Amino acid sequence: MNLFYIVKCTTTALGGGILGLSYQNNEVKQVNFTPCESPSYLQYSHDRKYLFVACENKAGGGVISFRVKEDGSLEPNGQQLQPGYSVCYVDSDPDGKFLYAANYGKGRIDIYPLQDGKPGPFLRSIQHTGTGPNPKRQESAHVHFTHITPDNKYLAVVDLGLDSLFCYPLCPKNGLDEANVKVTKVLPAGSGPRHIVFSKDGKRAWLLNELANTVISMNYHDGAFELVQTLPMIPAPFHDFSKAAAIRLSPDENFLYASNRGYDTVAVYRILPGNLLASAGSYFVGAKSLRDVNFLPGGTKFAAGGELSDDVFFFDYDPKTGALQPDGNTLTGVTRAICILND
Repeated sequence: MNLFYIVKCTTTALGGGILGLSYQNNEVKQVNFTPCESPSYLQYSHDRKYLFVACENKAGGGVISFRVKEDGSLEPNGQQLQPGYSVCYVDSDPDGKFLYAANYGKGRIDIYPLQDGKPGPFLRSIQHTGTGPNPKRQESAHVHFTHITPDNKYLAVVDLGLDSLFCYPLCPKNGLDEANVKVTKVLPAGSGPRHIVFSKDGKRAWLLNELANTVISMNYHDGAFELVQTLPMIPAPFHDFSKAAAIRLSPDENFLYASNRGYDTVAVYRILPGNLLASAGSYFVGAKSLRDVNFLPGGTKFAAGGELSDDVFFFDYDPKTGALQPDGNTLTGVTRAICILND
């Protein structure tokens, strides 16, 4: 059974948790549900034995671990929650020794030791400092993404507040080697980078800029990014508020998908030789404050979640054109559906 997971980002008292879902006879069916305190982002361990959860509840945010059972159900496997923590992204090292959390509010990387997928007490943090030109969103550092690079050598870190990409070498003793970090500046200043997605071979990457509503194609090698091209996500005539949310690569690596909140569309780009991008359309999916989007197991289905409309819409993916066609499935009552996990 090919399961995928969608969070309901609210407290357990209000029904927060993780939905386990699958397609059965071309209909989306709920397979299981796991209560969880304000989950914001999900990530598998590299061996897929564990599911790590970033929690953004400021009354008790941090990280939670679940053991993934054979039937896809989730078994509690420890947690580290503290008042004032607002974690928005999480990933583990390939050896399963450390868990790295993006602490957006405090502008730092929080590191936890792991033992059999269970996070131990907070080990240490790496604090970012500085500001950007946007006084409301870049008044300080805001770490928004922590993910192991495809070469398994670095932790790629995106800081929205500093307009910067950091690559920290992995360290078997302390988790990360901050003394030898490699930094790439994102231009123009004020772009507000949010998330990165990498190609399978690890040579290409694409960056989503939340504040600028742009996508940047990049080449990647040994902790360094080369910026290739920048394209907008929304049309020039639109001048109201919007901010980018998620970026995903199609399984065949022919198309790139990026969502935004405000204009509420999924922008699609065809990936050309030389890692250039060309617009391949834009889709209003029906969600309010469109947040996460993702391909589902098998690569033929696509899902898009509404943060404020509490719903998830499902589509068929056309591998020839990149087009998204509604398949008739919609989930309602999914409170703050802000993460959809497949891979």
